Amino acid sequence: MKLLLSLLLVSSSTSAGGLFSNEEIPDQVSSGGGLFSNEEVPSSTSPFEEDASLALPASFQPKVRSTIELFSEARVDTAFDKENENVLELRLSGKFSLDVDFADKLSAYIAPGFAYQAAWTESLDDRGFLFLQIPEAYITWGSGRTYLRVGTQVFNWGTSDFAAPADVLNPTDLRRGLVAGTDPTANKIPVLAVEGVTGIGPFTIKGVIQPFFTPSRFFLSGWDDSIGAIAGGGSFAFPDLSSILGPATSDHIGDQLLLTDRPQDRPDSATFAARATLQLDTVDLSMTAVHGWENLPRVQFEPALAAVGAQLIDSIGTGQPIDPFAAAPLFDQLNQAIESGRPLLEGSYERRTLVGMDASIALDPFILKLDVAYTFERTLYTQDFFPVTRPWLNSTIGLEYIMGDELQILTEVFALTVMDVRSNERLQLIEPISAPPSTMDIAGEERSVALGGAIAAIRYNMLDGDLNLDLVAVTTLNRGDWFFLPALNYKLSDSQKVSLSAFVIEGKDRGYGALFSHNDRVQLGYTWSM
Repeated sequence: MKLLLSLLLVSSSTSAGGLFSNEEIPDQVSSGGGLFSNEEVPSSTSPFEEDASLALPASFQPKVRSTIELFSEARVDTAFDKENENVLELRLSGKFSLDVDFADKLSAYIAPGFAYQAAWTESLDDRGFLFLQIPEAYITWGSGRTYLRVGTQVFNWGTSDFAAPADVLNPTDLRRGLVAGTDPTANKIPVLAVEGVTGIGPFTIKGVIQPFFTPSRFFLSGWDDSIGAIAGGGSFAFPDLSSILGPATSDHIGDQLLLTDRPQDRPDSATFAARATLQLDTVDLSMTAVHGWENLPRVQFEPALAAVGAQLIDSIGTGQPIDPFAAAPLFDQLNQAIESGRPLLEGSYERRTLVGMDASIALDPFILKLDVAYTFERTLYTQDFFPVTRPWLNSTIGLEYIMGDELQILTEVFALTVMDVRSNERLQLIEPISAPPSTMDIAGEERSVALGGAIAAIRYNMLDGDLNLDLVAVTTLNRGDWFFLPALNYKLSDSQKVSLSAFVIEGKDRGYGALFSHNDRVQLGYTWSM
């Protein structure tokens, strides 16, 4: 799940009702209060009311609401079985939210926060990183079934509780971990946007404009969740820039060093999105279209450059000179690339156009969900870390069962299908680790590659809700990966909660589950809020 849900299904607000969710379900569907429901409800009291008769009176007085939350967590590996892996991590975070209703049609919301994480290897080498990013902050004007919202926002579109295929409006901050945990918005970066919503009969229509491009962020190397660790799962040896730049600089700007061309801050780099929802009794049907950007950059290395860079970095780290005889063929390859006009490094964000549909049907006590999206061109990587652009179809079918406040069960079956895959390509994270079908690109030998899997999640509440057990299991069918996330949460008081959880990943040999099984860990957390 650590690699699968956040990189392959990535793209995936502040008050989504579900544990892992980000869907938009109307009141009549989500009224069961399900754990995994993820209706799109603003953090504050929304001016968007289905019933215009609920509008506040003219004598309305300004209202102010605020919350504070502090969270701490310790993560310990279950086995110290890999050199230079992080065996202990400490995470601290805090968030303050302020929600103000200025008038019956005007409100504002702001939620600044911080997060800090530190890690130690078995040899006690340490590194740390402080997150201070733009907070979610917006002003909303609304009347009846119409509202306009301007500011930095987090969006949640779709019905899938884990990774809705069309939920792509926010870039992701993978430095916080490839798994967002119990908060589906934890890794989303707020983006400056204008959102307009109106209701016409049974239809709700939304439009979003993001005038400027916002990149995703990730660690290049040095952390267990870094892109370098993932790319190393194939045959590509990713250089560790920490030896040259130092850990702090590498963590702050390393991912930006891969970019040679990023979108300009001007109108032609804007993202446009529209969503229409038809609500008929217990059925919701939505259509979505997005013209935006890929979540991760398209990066292409000249192979010899990566090899030379790795040798240079090793030389700096060890103090040993580079072997000129071993490096000579690599420099010859670099010279040939330069003479032929091939760039040694290219890094850019590519446009992505997506269309999708999702539906939910409430059949008390069940909710049936369908979520499908088609991307015309999507950047993926082969197992030797070469970027390719292919059409992509992402679909999920889910079933949620709700038994009051005591038991909630969710199951989802997903399929990621990549089309027009060439015969000489083997896709990173999608296919098992092995050689491609052919060493040549043979015309007419294109194929479709599908990654199928299933997800099951259960929450059982005990002691009047003070104690709850969460169990999440994920499996991929063609790769044979298994991910298991159990958690036990206990409410000490109205303002305090402790949690004990684990992350277990296993899989077949030469699969990603086996490759990253060294990341098994146990976690102890504490939350204070008011």
